[in-house]
Amino acid sequence: ATTAEDVRDRFLPYILSLYERWDGNFGLFAAHAKDSGDFVGWFHLIPEEETPQKAVELGYRLRQAEWGKGYATEGGRGLVDKGFTDLDVRLVWAATMTANVASQTVMEKIGMTLAEKIPTPPDMPMCEGAERGGLRYPVERERGGRRG
Repeated sequence: ATTAEDVRDRFLPYILSLYERWDGNFGLFAAHAKDSGDFVGWFHLIPEEETPQKAVELGYRLRQAEWGKGYATEGGRGLVDKGFTDLDVRLVWAATMTANVASQTVMEKIGMTLAEKIPTPPDMPMCEGAERGGLRYPVERERGGRRG
């Protein structure tokens, strides 16, 4: 579990700096159910470098009770489309654990293709399946993304 001090001192300043640097176009975004307005999780679209048009990372975390309801696909597709149409991004990528078949399916549904196996990051908390490493899924604007 992440401590409150880590959230306050490390994560929140980083998240706020993304909003400030990129005028709210990149960063962490809350996801809410359309019918109830309940918080279901979050998505992120984060530039890989100082020039976000090159490549950005897509990520998401949803409450377990919301898995399988299409939120990951809808939110992921929406952010990929926003990157390609509104932000002139050339490549969006996401990564997941090898054991997480559901996320792999979501990435494929939003137009991403498996590119490579990646090692488990050394700072990642170990959980079931983490020892098997991860997979990287990119999509390029010219190959799979919609254009405005």
